[in-house]
Amino acid sequence: MIKIDGVCKRFGSKLVLDGINLDIKAGELLGIIGASGTGKTTLLKTIIGFIEQDAGEVLFNFNSFVKQGACQAQPRPGSFMRKRHRLFNKLFGFATQEASFYPKLTVEENLVYFASLYDLPKKEIAENIDSALELVNLSKDRHTLAENLSQGMKKRLDLACSIVHNPKIALLDEPTADLDPGLRQQIWGLIKKINESGVTVVVASHFLEELEPLCHRIALLADGKLAAVGSAAELRHLFAGNELIKLKSSPGNYNLLCQWLSYYFSDNISHFASHNGELAIYAKNSSALLSYIFSLAKYTNEKIANIEVQKLNLEQISGWGGQE
Repeated sequence: MIKIDGVCKRFGSKLVLDGINLDIKAGELLGIIGASGTGKTTLLKTIIGFIEQDAGEVLFNFNSFVKQGACQAQPRPGSFMRKRHRLFNKLFGFATQEASFYPKLTVEENLVYFASLYDLPKKEIAENIDSALELVNLSKDRHTLAENLSQGMKKRLDLACSIVHNPKIALLDEPTADLDPGLRQQIWGLIKKINESGVTVVVASHFLEELEPLCHRIALLADGKLAAVGSAAELRHLFAGNELIKLKSSPGNYNLLCQWLSYYFSDNISHFASHNGELAIYAKNSSALLSYIFSLAKYTNEKIANIEVQKLNLEQISGWGGQE
C-alpha cells in the first residue's frame, strides 16, 4: 500500500530518521516500537505528509488506492506515485499523542467538525458519526462536553475523530500513553476492532508486550534506524543468541570507536546506538570484540568507566537505543 524508501530526516544536527526502508501492507496492523527519541513520531508525520523528509521517498501504490476509490485514472499495474493524489487525504486518519479535539465542544460536535473537513455529504457525516460513536462506545455520551470526559473516554474520542471520515489507513501515535494498564487494554481492544473493520493500522508505541499479541508485524526502531521488521516470533528468533555490549567511557568519543569497530568487525556487529551517555554495541559474538575494545579505547584515549555484556532479547533492543 505504501513504500518508504530510504527516508532520512534531520532536525538541526540530529539525524532522527536514517535511511528507513519499510513497506506497509493493505489490511495489516503494523506496530512501530522503540524507545523515546528513536524517530517513531517523525516517521508517522513523514508518512502522513505533516513534515517533508530530507532524503528518500514515500511512495503510494496507485492501484491499491484506486481499489479504495481514491482516484479514477488507471496507471500501469504495480506503479507507485511519488506525490500523493489530493484525494488520498480522505483515506488517511491520524491520531497524535496530544488531544486533538476541542474541549468546549460536545463529543458529537467534535465529530461533526472533523468529518466536515473532508467535504462529506451531510447524510454520510451523520452515518459516519453514528458508526464511530458505536465503535468507540461513546454513543451514550454524544452530548457530553469533551472536557468533562474521563481520560480513557478522551482517548476514545481522539480515535473517533481520526476515523470519522471512514479512512482506509489510520496512523496512531502512542495511543495509550499516560493511561493506566486497564485503560490501555481497552484502547488496544478498540484498535483491534478498527483494524478488523477493514482499516489498515500503523501504531507507534513503546509497549512491546501489548503490541505483540495484536500486530501482524512489528518494525523495530533503534537510534533512527530500522533494526528489523517481522512478527514478534520472527524478531525473537532473529535476535536469539545475540549480545548487547554496553560501554561507558570518557570523554565519550563514540563515533570514532564505532568507525574502527565497523571497519574490523562489520560481519559481527549489527548496529550501534547511544543512550544516556552510553554506547550500545549489538553483536553476534561479544568475546571477539572485548579485547579489541579495550585496546582501541587505550589507542583513542578513551577511559572506560564501565562495560557489561548481556544476552540480547527483544525487550532490550526495543527499549534501548533512543537519544534523549
